[in-house]
Amino acid sequence: MASPTFTRDTTRFCRRVVSYLPGQYTCHSQLELSADGRSVLLHLALLARFSVALNRHETARLLRALDAESVAHVNVQHERTGHHDLVVRPHRDLLDLPAHARCAPVMRLDLCTSAEHGIQLIFPAPELYALRQALSAAYLQSTVEVAR
Repeated sequence: MASPTFTRDTTRFCRRVVSYLPGQYTCHSQLELSADGRSVLLHLALLARFSVALNRHETARLLRALDAESVAHVNVQHERTGHHDLVVRPHRDLLDLPAHARCAPVMRLDLCTSAEHGIQLIFPAPELYALRQALSAAYLQSTVEVAR
């Protein structure tokens, strides 16, 4: 399987999604396709230290876990620190969310890129739907790019 590329081309595909940090803080993440269209670039909380690439196989694994509301370890690659696990899991503590966002199902993405840098993003139902829509669109677009 080819290693993901980090060269960006936001004219090809770019979507933003909302999520929550534990403690009820809203943040945005961005999904893009790599310049060659073969990788999904996921910029968690719009921070470079949490920007990772997923190949098509791992993007599909992430989508399956989100759809099934199950736990999965998705292999992602950070441009500087290499391979990491993006852990997908159901999130049970609704008190981590603002009152208006406390609706199930709720999923969480955990990424640790070093001993000092880790992030947890929580996606309640409406935001989870938006994330799944954006990932599905990116996956389909990457499939079209590979077929060319």
